[in-house]
Amino acid sequence: MKLAQFLLLLLVILFSLETVSADEKQKLNFQQLELELSTPKPNILLLEPIQLTVTLKNRLGEAIMPKAKPELDDKDVALKISSNDKKLKLTQLSNSIASLVSYEEIPTAKKQLQYRIIPPSETFLSTGEYSLQLVFYKGKERLTSNLLTINIVEPLGIDKQVFDQLKALPNFISLLDTPGVSEEANLTAILEKLVIDFPQSVYSNYIIFNLAEIDFSLSNYSAATIKLAKLVDKDDFPFADMILQRLEEIYSSNEDSFMADYYQEKL
Repeated sequence: MKLAQFLLLLLVILFSLETVSADEKQKLNFQQLELELSTPKPNILLLEPIQLTVTLKNRLGEAIMPKAKPELDDKDVALKISSNDKKLKLTQLSNSIASLVSYEEIPTAKKQLQYRIIPPSETFLSTGEYSLQLVFYKGKERLTSNLLTINIVEPLGIDKQVFDQLKALPNFISLLDTPGVSEEANLTAILEKLVIDFPQSVYSNYIIFNLAEIDFSLSNYSAATIKLAKLVDKDDFPFADMILQRLEEIYSSNEDSFMADYYQEKL
């Protein structure tokens, strides 16, 4: 009996040591994380939404286990921006980045994790070169990304014509990076005319998405689908995931499981 108890105790100890060892290995992986900040489009028109991609990698090329992910609060994140010797900390995005990184469910371990964020356009109200760097803080530890340079350029040609008309509208800064920002009939009519008159403008894509979000909020699903279909294959469109999500929701509500599954798989 005593031998059986001893063997059982030994088994428990060995299991505990193995569990601690696995947990410690996962914690060590966190110290070996690499943080990368990138954008698919470094040259951006004034007030055009900017897509930033945050990538977490393991320096050893191993998978990132869920326990090795940093658990972040908004105070643990800083997106630092500098331009013309002026520096600022973009606090508006701290909470959203922390939420993305901390609460995303990982069904299986991956070698890298990616998160897409869109800073408010009002952060970049002047043309010129901007340097961006993302920093994660945890106690005395600090995880710093590369320095990313983007260039905000003045719109020219048809883009300038659209930009000048947008500037005359109320809350024009939010018209491009806050989809569905206004359901005012007069404003909607103006935006629709801009898209018809200047279909080739870069700004028109964002206006179309804004109008599609308005249609979606009003349950005008047919109109929303037509608009979203024009954008679904646009390369490097910042709201690409939202477009696929909306189309999946629309087809699900119409009980079209084939198309709903199609867009769900593309997400």
